[in-house]
Amino acid sequence: MKEKRNKQTVIEGVAPGMCTGCSACINICPRKALSFTADRFGYFVPAIDQDKCDHCGLCHRVCPAINLPRRQHSRAPALFAFAAKDTDLLRKSASGGAFGVMAEHVLAQGGCVAGCAWKKDWSSSLKAAAEEKEPKASAAVSEAPLKPVAAHVIVDNKEDLALLHKSKYLQSYMGTVFSEIAALLRKGRKVLFSGCPCQVAGLRSFLRKDYDGLICIDLLCAYTPSQEFFARYVKETFPELPASYEFRNKTAGKWQTYAVKVGFASGRTIAVPNSANTYQLAFNRRVMMPPHCIQCRYHTLPRYGDLTIGDFWGINKRDPRLDCKQGISAVLVNSRKGKIFLESLPADHIRLLEAKPLVWLGGNGAAFKGMQHSSSPGTQVFYSLISKTSFQEAAETALAVYSGKDVTPLQGRRCLHVTGTGISFKFQPKFWEQHFIRGAAFLFSGDAAAGARACIALEQATVSGREYVLCVKCRIATDSEQVDFYLTDRKNKREQLVLTHPVAAEDRSGAAGLCVKFRAENAYDSLMLKGSQLTGNLAYIAFEEITLIEYRDDPYETNATPEQSSEKISGRIKDFLAKRLHWQR
Repeated sequence: MKEKRNKQTVIEGVAPGMCTGCSACINICPRKALSFTADRFGYFVPAIDQDKCDHCGLCHRVCPAINLPRRQHSRAPALFAFAAKDTDLLRKSASGGAFGVMAEHVLAQGGCVAGCAWKKDWSSSLKAAAEEKEPKASAAVSEAPLKPVAAHVIVDNKEDLALLHKSKYLQSYMGTVFSEIAALLRKGRKVLFSGCPCQVAGLRSFLRKDYDGLICIDLLCAYTPSQEFFARYVKETFPELPASYEFRNKTAGKWQTYAVKVGFASGRTIAVPNSANTYQLAFNRRVMMPPHCIQCRYHTLPRYGDLTIGDFWGINKRDPRLDCKQGISAVLVNSRKGKIFLESLPADHIRLLEAKPLVWLGGNGAAFKGMQHSSSPGTQVFYSLISKTSFQEAAETALAVYSGKDVTPLQGRRCLHVTGTGISFKFQPKFWEQHFIRGAAFLFSGDAAAGARACIALEQATVSGREYVLCVKCRIATDSEQVDFYLTDRKNKREQLVLTHPVAAEDRSGAAGLCVKFRAENAYDSLMLKGSQLTGNLAYIAFEEITLIEYRDDPYETNATPEQSSEKISGRIKDFLAKRLHWQR
């Protein structure tokens, strides 16, 4: 039977600011109706040719931002400290050479390796990208042809593997690499794919099945700024466009005190320490973080990669006996396939492979459940200025905010987003208990807690006069007729009732998907519950997800006034919340 062709496309379904540019939708489209374009800040996003689209719904189905792939790997993976034996490979690697050893092993077996590489004509691409100096604020996407400076490519020999080494702190252009990988896998070739967690999730969504010959490595990443930001930085900083650029060079600096190395066509090279590199400072202090990275859904355990690799920051303090001068990699073994692959690596290529406690990973990559990438206080300033002024001025102004030199109150779009075991309330133990059961955070109270309060801190305080949307997915068991949610300022002891949920007499332990739009009366720093409303035997609220976001149609918008906000939540945001949290209103 022919499938009905009236389904939603990815363009209509993905929430504003949530597209990661993974390319799953573009590669799955049988009619080639989707292609990459750039939004007004240079991030790669899909564009649709309506004349070619037959609304089959495939792009919508494979988009990980709409339909998050099922997590099948370990929630408590084994953690290893890794260092390659080959000193030349260590020098070429960002940390301990884990990727290099793994990639060479796959090539030796006749396989292929996919990862991010500088484009061969990257210097001319830099020039073209930088010449688009000011993104058009009125245009949602760019109509100019894309000229990416870095993209995912597939290599099948050791000579070309050098292209994939080293970190590139910008968004990779994914192109048609997913389709190329699928073709190789169908031919029985082994493929090692390395990318950010969102890219690995996108690949798995696109393939829709696991292949024995596919090994996925996801990175302990922080975030990926737009290539346009990098291009503008380079043009403004260097009179002569570089022929090569290393974000992390160990000859100019050691692993933990690395510097940028820039090469020019004349043969001249310079080393730029991080303290003198505006782009690196802006990256490290997270002022360029986009909404899709702030609200990343792919980085926490369990991971999508069979293996996870990254810098093992802090290992020198945890285990002082280790030689860390040239770098140590952290390797998470997330799946059985990943374990078998790691054990198959040639022992004579490895100097160090030691199991370490998982807690040693710390906050690297924000990998633990409940952790979230946090943007800088200057992020909002950067995005408000980058379309109006030079990269240097936008970055330096944002960095001044980060350093506390500008005390103007700056608030991000998201004030709170926590799920499951990442939900942690503060309270007096004699009145409350919190337990994690089947992935939900259960908050128990009783009649004795009538005057007690339980609070969860906001990531960023609300701004007086601005509009917000509070969404809570929970199950409630109480004899009370209603449960109220408050915002509070713990220092000044101000509070505002923002949501009341009536509890029907016939449904004292029902599931609830709550959503409300309101205007903040003051600056508040916490969400609060009162114990007086959890009454009866074994009264509780089981939280699955809590989200508080500032209400704006544009996820990048920073200058909207309360008067410019719509009087009611748009249908698009309602649809997004319903799909994001699986709620029926």
